[in-house]
This record gives sequence, C-alpha cells and structure tokens, in this order.
Amino acid sequence: MKRMLLMLLAATFVTSLALSATAATWNYVGTSGFTTNPGLYQDYKRIRLNSISVDALGNVYATAENANNNGVAGGLTIFKSGGGKIDIDLDALGLQGGITKLVTAGDGKVYALQNWLEVNWNYDTGIDSRILRINPNGTVDVVYNAGNNGAWNAPRFRINGMAVGGDGNIYFTRAGFDSYYKYHYLWRYDVASDVVEEAPINISNNGWSETHRINDFEYVGNNMFALIGGLGGGTTWRADQISWTTNRVSGVASNPGWGRDWCLGTAYDAVNKILWTAARGSSNRLILSRWTDWDGNGVMDGHNMWHSPFDADLGTIWWVSALAADPYAGGVLMAYGINSPTNPIGGYRDHVVRYDAYLNLIDEGVPEAGADVIGLGFGNGGAYALVLNRATGAYSLYTTIPEPAGLLALGTGLIGLIGAIRRRR
Repeated sequence: MKRMLLMLLAATFVTSLALSATAATWNYVGTSGFTTNPGLYQDYKRIRLNSISVDALGNVYATAENANNNGVAGGLTIFKSGGGKIDIDLDALGLQGGITKLVTAGDGKVYALQNWLEVNWNYDTGIDSRILRINPNGTVDVVYNAGNNGAWNAPRFRINGMAVGGDGNIYFTRAGFDSYYKYHYLWRYDVASDVVEEAPINISNNGWSETHRINDFEYVGNNMFALIGGLGGGTTWRADQISWTTNRVSGVASNPGWGRDWCLGTAYDAVNKILWTAARGSSNRLILSRWTDWDGNGVMDGHNMWHSPFDADLGTIWWVSALAADPYAGGVLMAYGINSPTNPIGGYRDHVVRYDAYLNLIDEGVPEAGADVIGLGFGNGGAYALVLNRATGAYSLYTTIPEPAGLLALGTGLIGLIGAIRRRR
C-alpha cells in the first residue's frame, strides 16, 4: 500500500510538470516603465513594430517604443532572469529611433535594429539608422551607424534588414533602390573581432532597385539568407536567396492578386524548414505567404498562401502585429493588429494563435484582456508575449514558462510527504 502511494505521488508530480510545460497559460513577468499613446498602434499607415529576444544569461529584452523615441522617453526594457528590470531610454541616450528587430548573436548578446519608418510612404525620418548592442547591465553600444538622408527624402542610407547567420555574426542589408547601395548591399558585423565589413559579392547589383520598407531579411540555414523580394507595394512576393559569397537569385513567386501589400517581418521555422512572413492586409482582408525548403539547402522551393486567420471583410485594414518561429516544437506564433480601437478582429484581438506545419490554427489564448499583442518571441524553454494595454498605454511581458515558485512548492510538498511516509515505516 505504501509503495503504491509512493508511486502515485511520484506519478502525480511528473504529470504536473508535463502539464505545466505544455499548457498555453500566460504568466505575468512584468511591466515596462515606458508608456505610449495606444492610438499609435491602430494606424495602418504607420504600423509600429516590436520585438523580443533572450540573451545567453536568460534575460529577456522587449521593446517599449514611444512614437519614434524622439523627444519622449522610450526604447526597451530588460527583464532580468533573477528578477527586476532595466528600462533603457534611447531618447535620453541620444539614440532616437524606433527599434524594429532584436536578435541574439553568437556572443550571447542582444542586438537591436533601429530603422523604423512609415510603412505607407518611403520617406526618411531624419533619424539615423543604426545597429545597437544592448548589454545586460543596460548600457548601449553603437555597432554601426548608417546615418540618414534628411526627413522626407528618400531613405538611401537606411539599413533594410538584419539577421544572425549560422556563424553567429550579424548580417544586414542596405537600400536596394539606391544607385550606390544596390552595389554595396550585403554587410556583416563580426561579433568576435568587432569589425564591420562588406560582402565580397558587393561588386554586383544585389539590391535590384527594390524598395523594402520594413524588414525583409532572414537566415534560412546552409549559410543562405532569404530576401522577401518584389516588394514594390504589390502582391507578388518572392523568397530570393543570397549568401555572403553568392549573388542574389530570384526565388519562387507568390501572388494572391490582392489582400496584402507590405511585408512587416519574417520568421524562419528551422524545425520544419519553413519561412513565414507577416504582412499588412489590403481590401480589408489579410492574405499571407510562406515558403518551404524541401531539401534543406537554404533555397525556398515551394510556397503556400492562405487567409489568416479567416477570409472576411473587417471594414478596415488589419495586419500581423507579431510573428515568431517556435525553435522547440516548430510552427509559429502570430497575433493581429487593426486600424480601429474597438474592432474585435473576429474574436482574435488580444489573442495569440499558433500555426503548425500543416497550417492548422490553434488558439493559444489571451495574455492580457484589453491589450493588443504586439511582440512574440521564444527563449528559456518557452514563449513570450509583449502586449500594449489599450486603456493605459502600458507595455507588459507575459510568458508560457510556469512560475517556478508554484512548481517548487508542489515538488517540496510531495517530497516532504514521501519523506514522512518513509520515516513511519
């Protein structure tokens, strides 16, 4: 009887751990010290992008933009692995500009791409485009400053996209439409040597005179990168391939004919070898594309298109507000934004959804009621969601990782009970 009880208690503890690890329950992590006007996140012409990344120490970095962090406090927050947080005010540091992407490089540190501009118009903001290193103690180093071309001019000095290569270094692209930078298109920052250098292929036109307004660049394995090409504001997109040593090659075209215009970001599912894209919808609908690397050589061979999360006219423009690939189980997490303070997006507003490799949609629930999901990421064995409260303008971080205190209490209680039973024998 005692042995059966011990087995039952042990089984209960193991089961509780398994359920905690797999349940789509969102646990509160903390709130940034920065706030913003929630209306800024409901403007389809000036879509704000946010990002989450986790460093080698387990600290979680989440953007907390305030407009373009220009003349107002805003930037990002580090949620420390041991508790507490650090708010980094980029405006106070003289580093104005919106961060659109955070990545963790091979040195375990987090790097930020400052290159925000209005998605509806290809105009320079008059603020420098930069790559920043965000240190765990909250200090910031400028790794590369591309400068700016003056407000309302063509953004010819802009950094278009940034990704971490298979070697752990930071790779980035420049303005492909510019007569100079289309021939000086691909660059990298070597994190070990602290050197920025141009690719040896930068004697050829790899920019192809294209306009990429937000993020368009992702590492897809086998030393290859994908560029979501053909983005002249139309519906025909391609996943072009390029590497440090090989020129850009036109990829498979994807054209729904309507239902989207600009790419808002990319995510590569390394488990299933699928490149996913985020888009701004058009005609009050939203159609997405993804590309598949069938043989694992870094070349996107096939593609799918689908209405996400459904085919419906919502009366205004809506878009993918957050996208992140799951490095543990494969598939992606996704969330939606809309040009309205009240439109429920067919019941999906405030929700995180998951798409698997077969395009099955799973509702992963609501991190915070009344708060738009604006950023998603993975790390420390779980998922993270950044939300913006529509009433207060506060940024808060949530995670699917179970609260360690609850598990520890459960485990300690069961172990104590088992010890008491053993002492009675």
